[in-house]
Amino acid sequence: MKSIIKNTVLIGLILTLFGACKKDTTLSQVNDATAVVLTSSTSNLILDGNNATLEAVNFSFTSANYNVSAPVSYILQMDKEGNGFSNAKEYQLSAGILTKAFTTSEINTALLDLKFVGNVIAKLEVRVKSFLGTSSSILYSNVVTLTVKPYDVAVQLPASDKLFIIGDATDFGWDNIASPAFAPERVFAKLDNTHWAGIFNLSGASGTGYKLLVEQGNWDAQYHMVTGGTDASGSFAYGNTNPFFPTPATAGAYKIIFDFQAGTYTATAAEHPVIANLYITGDATNSGWTDDITINQKMTKINAVEFEATVALKATGQFKFLTGNSWNNQVGATNGVVKGKYNSTTPEPDAIAAPASAGNYKLKINFATSSYTLNKI
Repeated sequence: MKSIIKNTVLIGLILTLFGACKKDTTLSQVNDATAVVLTSSTSNLILDGNNATLEAVNFSFTSANYNVSAPVSYILQMDKEGNGFSNAKEYQLSAGILTKAFTTSEINTALLDLKFVGNVIAKLEVRVKSFLGTSSSILYSNVVTLTVKPYDVAVQLPASDKLFIIGDATDFGWDNIASPAFAPERVFAKLDNTHWAGIFNLSGASGTGYKLLVEQGNWDAQYHMVTGGTDASGSFAYGNTNPFFPTPATAGAYKIIFDFQAGTYTATAAEHPVIANLYITGDATNSGWTDDITINQKMTKINAVEFEATVALKATGQFKFLTGNSWNNQVGATNGVVKGKYNSTTPEPDAIAAPASAGNYKLKINFATSSYTLNKI
């Protein structure tokens, strides 16, 4: 009996020691983990708003090595030098992604959000945080320090990240209702962080005009023309006051662009009319070539100039867009530039070639920039 008890105790001790060794090995593996090494494509960011859409900086880093088989998460952090990352902006990176690039506009917005002063040289610190699971075994990379100089925006950006047109020179009048939501036809498209655009019908009637709203039903959140501007161009400012932007003397569709970095606007005769509906047709689609819009797939209008849709496309054939039940109202593209036929006398635009592989695609078209994108889902 004593022998059995001794053997049982001995086995228990062996199992305990084995378990402890196994646990210690796992902890040791994590404790011996190697943090990522972060590098930057540049050490100086003297930003120029004229390069808003160009890449300004690319951060890249090595993989963290935890010596265990478990998913590793990464967050890029940036803050003012000396803050100890106490107020850092954070960017969660997708699994397997070891780089993070910023355009000039994107990094400028980040710097302004961090309370850097426009046109003043300062220091930015960047690091990468890695961890296992949700938040365990956190490691930090080396800190990369950059010399930065953001640019100011001349007019404060819309807090809602939205812009609506209103006025008696437009199709919508001065009715500033809080609900229901304004139709997409009144909403400007955000081209980048500082530029907004839309195509709108303007009346040409003397004494009429328009303004921009940031929030439905709120007259205090608006943009107006600065005295001295014209129906074609000028400066604008934020505030509940006059004057409004005057309509051009000739009625028609106008492309209106607001540049918040420069604080200026332009209104020019638009190449494309105001388009209410858009349909996809062509032998690259399931509907084939037809001007019957009850058969063709209808795209979703998301603002005054942009439409989007998820569409099944073949690997052969071509496609175009129709704005109505007629071949006299069609849209295509030449060398990637969107062109339209909006009457019986204008030549037909080129069709767009089918993608290289069949499948479902996210299709988006922008009439303010005369561009389209096609990305496989």
